[in-house]
Amino acid sequence: MGYPRIRTDRLDPEIQAWLLAAQVQADNRGASHLVSGLVLIAAAQGDSDFSKAIRNTLESRAPSTSVEVLLELEWSERTVRHLDQPATLVREAIEMSAAEVDQESSVRPLRFVATLVSFDDGMATRMVRRAGMQPAEFLESLRSGDRS
Repeated sequence: MGYPRIRTDRLDPEIQAWLLAAQVQADNRGASHLVSGLVLIAAAQGDSDFSKAIRNTLESRAPSTSVEVLLELEWSERTVRHLDQPATLVREAIEMSAAEVDQESSVRPLRFVATLVSFDDGMATRMVRRAGMQPAEFLESLRSGDRS
């Protein structure tokens, strides 16, 4: 039966694009659901200034390691079933970040990424730690350069 469709209408279009790209990658890798690490990689591979900030922040701490390598290292260490705990992490991050903004507002990229890396056993959080940062430090670096 699967999970019900995730409502993304309250998300900034940039976040919606990340989710679509991550879903394609999840399908290609045989995952039955979105995985936070794939969303973070999709975000880092975007063309916006914020996407470039994500990539630069992650790669600045691990200069010989690209964000794609961080993903592959995390992916290879877990079974597809245990990439995110809970498995519904991306759905929960969407719902939590949407609940934090006014009904008339859309969720901005920084708020969504902050929620995404707030889960201790999420792949995105583990990738940030593998890059040599704690989530709060990663977010502070993004905030200092954020224009959204």
